[in-house]
Amino acid sequence: LARFIEDYEKKEFPVGAATPEKVLEFLMEQKDLSQYDLASDLGGQPVVSDILHGKRKLTREHIERLGKRFGISPSTFYPA
Repeated sequence: LARFIEDYEKKEFPVGAATPEKVLEFLMEQKDLSQYDLASDLGGQPVVSDILHGKRKLTREHIERLGKRFGISPSTFYPA
């Protein structure tokens, strides 16, 4: 039975590696944060917007600050 459940879950709920931007977007949704809430951590609201829209990448410093802010390992933001 477990095999059938596993096959169903893989087909219906595929899980792939999340991009750092998607991880950030997810955490923002979970904590009900806006771009303005992260502006001081990332260097301003336009920077946050650019990151979320894929126009700019998270830097190592951004990742370290976000790890502290959300209480998670910075490695969460590094793609697998």
